[in-house]
Amino acid sequence: MKKKTTRWRDAYRLHFYGLPDGDHEFSFALEETFFSNFPVEDIFSCKMLVDIDFTKTQRHLRMTMRYSGQLQVECGLSLEPFWMEMEFDSELLVKFAETYSFEDHEVWLIDRGAHHVDLADYFYETIIVNLPQRRVNPEIENGDHNSPVYQAYLSYLEKQESGAKEPETKKQDEESIDPRWQALKQLKNDK
Repeated sequence: MKKKTTRWRDAYRLHFYGLPDGDHEFSFALEETFFSNFPVEDIFSCKMLVDIDFTKTQRHLRMTMRYSGQLQVECGLSLEPFWMEMEFDSELLVKFAETYSFEDHEVWLIDRGAHHVDLADYFYETIIVNLPQRRVNPEIENGDHNSPVYQAYLSYLEKQESGAKEPETKKQDEESIDPRWQALKQLKNDK
């Protein structure tokens, strides 16, 4: 079995060694396969840009991140994939210390001798936290009756409704009921 390489993480490392103290700007593109490296099943693809306002001092690194782009997710109503627009901000403070600690999502501790910060897991967790609970394709939510997605959703609902038991099936179900329950049902009907 081939081991999964971690080289993909190199693209999401912010190298700060050698940067002068002060303000800097960075951008990271989260490509289509970004989420394939994480245990997530309901995000199929990604086209997102993360712009970072970065401030370096002797004691810490401060990052203000702006996420903008699209995620391909499953619609909660039609179960079909669609591209959902997302835009949000997050902040991360990285302090220099003697040990590493990533327990707090907003404040990290890294070794004083570190040369870079690996942001892949941070990007993943921040996006997951900012995903809306209810994900509905706008074509369905807005009721665009001519859209193929809306028509597919209506077809799905019609199939669900027509799944009601046919009278013949109902009769067969009644015949297979335990006779004791049948007697109790008869008492109810006699009233």
